[in-house]
Amino acid sequence: MFIDEAGTEPSAPVTVVVGIIIDADKQLMRAEAAVNEALESVPTDLRKGFVYSAKDVWNNPDYWEKWSRSNRLAFLKSMMSLPRRLKAPITLSIVRRGLIKEPLSEPPMQPHQFEHFMAFATCIARADKHIRDHGQIDEVGTVVAEQASEMTKFLRAGALFHRQFPRVIPPSDLSPTEEETKLGYIKQETELRVSRIRATIHFVEKSDDKLILLADSVAYGFRRFFNRAEFGDQFVRSIIGNDLSEKDWEGSINATTFNWI
Repeated sequence: MFIDEAGTEPSAPVTVVVGIIIDADKQLMRAEAAVNEALESVPTDLRKGFVYSAKDVWNNPDYWEKWSRSNRLAFLKSMMSLPRRLKAPITLSIVRRGLIKEPLSEPPMQPHQFEHFMAFATCIARADKHIRDHGQIDEVGTVVAEQASEMTKFLRAGALFHRQFPRVIPPSDLSPTEEETKLGYIKQETELRVSRIRATIHFVEKSDDKLILLADSVAYGFRRFFNRAEFGDQFVRSIIGNDLSEKDWEGSINATTFNWI
C-alpha cells in the first residue's frame, strides 16, 4: 500500500490520509507506466528538476506562466483518477481538527500530530480489512509512505496501533449514512485491527517511488473536497467516479475503502 496525507498542518480543518492498495504481481507495473504517461503532460520547459506534488502543481505561481490553469486542472484530475482506472482500491481516513477530546499521552504529541497519527492508523486498519476480505489466505501487505520528518516516529507507532490495540467501535459511536438511514440499519465496518499488514513502514521520498504520487494526488483531492475548496467536487468525481455525501463524513474520525474489484 502506498500512503500519503494532506491537511496535517495545525491550521487545517481536516487531516486526510489515503492509501492506494496495489497488487504487486498484477498492478504495479501498469500503475508505474500509467503515472509515467500522465507525467508527460507536464510542460517540457518545467520538467527539469520537477518533483510532483498535487498541492504545488495547483498553487505554485512559478508554473502559471507556462502551464495554464485549465491544463493543470485536467492534469490533476487525470492523476486522481488513475487508481480507479487501474481498479486499485483506495482507503480513506479523515480526522476533523479539534474533535478528539482525549489524545494519547504516550508517545507525547501535539493535537494536530495526534490527529494525523489517528488518521494514519485508521487508514492502515481499513487496508488490512481489505486484505483479509479479498486477499489470499497467506497474503500480507507492506506500507510505503512519504518521508514525514518529525512525524516519522509517530507514524511508525501508528502502523502498530491497531495491531496492539484492536477495537470494535460501539454502535453508539456510529452515525448512520444517508443510505443507511433509508435502509434502516448500519452497514459500516466497526472492527479496527491489523493482522495482515507488516509492522515495518518503508519511508521514501516522492522522487524515489512514483506510486506515492497517486496517494499524494488523491489525498489532495479529498482535502479540497472536505475543505469545500474550489474544484473539490470535481476532484472527488475524478477519484471515485461519482459524488460523495459530505454529510456522511461529519464525525470526528471517518474512514472507508473505495473498491472496484
